[in-house]
Amino acid sequence: MTVSKSATAALPGGQPSAMFSIGSRLASLDGGLANALLSGLLGSHVSLTVMDYRALADARVNLLQFSDALAAELGVTAGDYDALLAHEAQTGQVLKALEAVVGSGAQSALGKLTRLPASATVKLDELIGVEADAREGLRRGLNAEVSAMDLLMATLQTANQERQLALDVGARTGLADLDVMLAIGERPNRAPWLTVTSTGEPIIRTVQTRLYLKATALDKVPLVGLLAQVKVPILVEAASAEGRLKAVQCQGEPRVLIEARPGVARVRLGEVDEKRLRDFKSELKVSPARLVSVLLIAVEGSADIQVADVEWSELRFTGAEIGSAQPKSVKAKGFANGLLTTLLRDTKLTALGIPLHLVTQLLAAVLTPLGPVLDGVVQPLLELLGVRLGEADVWVHGVRCPNQGGVPQLVG
Repeated sequence: MTVSKSATAALPGGQPSAMFSIGSRLASLDGGLANALLSGLLGSHVSLTVMDYRALADARVNLLQFSDALAAELGVTAGDYDALLAHEAQTGQVLKALEAVVGSGAQSALGKLTRLPASATVKLDELIGVEADAREGLRRGLNAEVSAMDLLMATLQTANQERQLALDVGARTGLADLDVMLAIGERPNRAPWLTVTSTGEPIIRTVQTRLYLKATALDKVPLVGLLAQVKVPILVEAASAEGRLKAVQCQGEPRVLIEARPGVARVRLGEVDEKRLRDFKSELKVSPARLVSVLLIAVEGSADIQVADVEWSELRFTGAEIGSAQPKSVKAKGFANGLLTTLLRDTKLTALGIPLHLVTQLLAAVLTPLGPVLDGVVQPLLELLGVRLGEADVWVHGVRCPNQGGVPQLVG
C-alpha cells in the first residue's frame, strides 16, 4: 500500500490543463507515530489502528461532494462555493463533513475522530484557493477526488500553522527517553493546499516544518568510576518543496511537464531555545550539545548537515503514467538517506576535565546505534506531513485537452 500526502493544483478552463501535486509517499504506516501526530494536531488522545489508517488512505473523496457536505455543516447554501471559501470552519466540522462522504471503512475511522473535541479553526481559502478569473471553473475544478487521509492531514496542518506541539512517540529501542517537539510553519506566500487556477499558477508548496528531538540513550558511559547518561538534542528543519506546471502537450497522447525542487533540509546536533521553535521568521541559534556531564567532566558535541538544491528539475509524465498515478521524484544533489545516522557519525566532540581520546570511542559506541532509531522516528513523522528531507515526490493526477474533453480527476 502506498499513502501520499500532497499539495494539489487543479487547472480549469478552456486551455490545456493538468492536476498535479507535490508531497511524499509513505510505503508503510507506523500506527504509534501516526496516533502521536494526530493526537498533537487534534489536541485529544487518538487511538486508531493501522487498519483505520489504511481505510483513510484508500478512501476517495469527491471534493465537490465534500464541499456541499461542509456547506451544510456551516449553514452555507450548497453550490455557493465563493461563500463557502470565505468561511472559517472548526476542524470538528470538517471531520463530520468528511465522514458524510466516505465509504463505510473510512467512516468507522472518522467516527472515532469526530467523537473527540476539535475546535481549532481553519480558513477554508487556505485549503482551497481560487483566482478571480477562475471562478467559473470552480465547480469543475472541485469535481475531483483526493484521498481522505490527504484531506484530513491538510486540514489539521492548516489549522495548526504557527503552533508548537509536544508528541508522545512512545518507547524506542536503545532509548531511555525521547521527547519530540513539532513546529508547523505557514506555507510560503500563504499558498493553499489545493488551488483552482486558469493561469498555471501559483507554485504549490509543502509546509515548513521543524522537529526538535531530545533523546536519552539507554546505554551509559563509564567515566571516573561513574555511569553517565548520554543526552542527544537534534534539530531537524525542512523548508517547503515546490512544484509548478511548465506545459501541457496535447498533440497525440497528452503529456504534462512539471518543474519541481525539494526544500532545503538541515539537521543539526545542538541545543536551542525551545520557546522560539515556532518562529520561522528568523534562524534558530544552535549551541553545542552537552552530551555528557558528571562531576567536573563535560563532553560537548556539534554537527551540521545541510542539503539544498536551488535548481528546478523537469519531470515529464506520459498519459500512461498519469493514468496509473505513478509519482516521479526530485532529489537534492549530494543527498544521502539516513541524515541523522550521518549526523551522529560525523559529530565533533570537545571535552572538559578529561582527555578527549578517553571518551571518543566510548561515546561513539553509544551514539552510532542511535542514528537509525532516530531516523526511524523523524522520517515517518515528516512523511505523514507530506515532507521528505532533501526529496519531493510529484504526481500528475489528470490532464485535460480542450479538443479531447474530459475533466482532470485525482486518481492517485
